[in-house]
Amino acid sequence: MPNDTSNHMHLLIITGFLGSGKTTLLLKIAELVGNRGYKVAIMVNEVGDIGIDDQFMRSLGFNVWELLGGCICCSLAGDVTGTLERISSEFNPDIILLEPTGAADPKNLMDVLKNYHGPSFKSLTRVALLDALRLDMLTAVVGPLITSTINQADLVLINKADAASSQELAFAEDTVHQLKPELPVFNICARDKITPRVIKELLPWMN
Repeated sequence: MPNDTSNHMHLLIITGFLGSGKTTLLLKIAELVGNRGYKVAIMVNEVGDIGIDDQFMRSLGFNVWELLGGCICCSLAGDVTGTLERISSEFNPDIILLEPTGAADPKNLMDVLKNYHGPSFKSLTRVALLDALRLDMLTAVVGPLITSTINQADLVLINKADAASSQELAFAEDTVHQLKPELPVFNICARDKITPRVIKELLPWMN
């Protein structure tokens, strides 16, 4: 069950280029964690593949949606550290799921987080989501961004594995291992159920 201590919060950051499936994965994780009785806060600064309907929006100083029982979602206005501090103090979640824009370098976000002065996080996990169907093209067009996304990650998930060819999956795995051989890499389909093995990697603290 959730920890009641003041520094129990976990931060999970899901990065990836536009269209990689970040929002789909994020909402799957939020549902999973919420159903286990944990309080979840979601921070996004773009509407992803699924989107979150504006009819759920209400104002608490920043945009907030009720997503699940004990779950909020806010749309960033650029002040990442300020939003984190406000969510921490006003909502006190067990985990914050952060989805930065898919067009930005994740290193910039990590540099911004160095100025976060709110309650410390019990864990911080950076997940890179790669689109197996487009990675070959993306590395040719936005190679430095893909490289930074992988270099900033603690874990890589290769998405759309159900539709990808063996060659596309091999290319994605090789791309990761050439940059950071030690990174854990898993093939997933974000629209399907998250496997227990991937859950353990994403959320090792969760009972």
